[in-house]
Amino acid sequence: DGCDIVGSKKIRIENCIFRNGDDCIAIKSLDLSSHGFAALDFTADVEDIEITGCAFVAYIGGTALEIGHELRTSSIRNIRFINCDIIGVHGYGCVFGIHNADRATVSDVLYENIRVEHYYNKLIDLKVIKSMWGKDPERGQIRNVILRNIAVAQSIYNPGYSPSLIGGYDSTHTAENILFDNFTLNGIKVTNPDQLELYMKHAKDINFK
Repeated sequence: DGCDIVGSKKIRIENCIFRNGDDCIAIKSLDLSSHGFAALDFTADVEDIEITGCAFVAYIGGTALEIGHELRTSSIRNIRFINCDIIGVHGYGCVFGIHNADRATVSDVLYENIRVEHYYNKLIDLKVIKSMWGKDPERGQIRNVILRNIAVAQSIYNPGYSPSLIGGYDSTHTAENILFDNFTLNGIKVTNPDQLELYMKHAKDINFK
């Protein structure tokens, strides 16, 4: 990973370039003491994180802008990715990722003024899941995500091969209130899920503006 923000509050990353083989930015909450690092219990709420003015290349795998997978706390909230350039996500990851494999409620996430030049595997991947990286027995939630002023360049290789996914785990652990506000593909405004090849499961209130 390029930068893991773990169990932290009031963090700002500005004007950086990330070129990584895995996630470029990863926001997490986890306890590393089981790996022999006794002082590294970072299972705390994460709040007020801003990533701004940065450029990203994920050239092997992983996600450019990731929240997860390890979210072993109650709350991950007020996360902002602003005025960034995704130069390329070349492997099996995605551009916009929330992978909630633990019990946290992920809420109030803003992606704003983001330009995407290249991606292949997935564009958007927001899911509550059971994963090899998760440890909590209880699943979490995803709430109140805004993607505003997002300009995505699609190549001839994307249609049919680069879906987007939004999903909860079950009917009580859902992904809800996701807003696409002036989200464009090759300059064309997205007004419905089909344009994104968007697949949904236990997802509510997915809106386009």
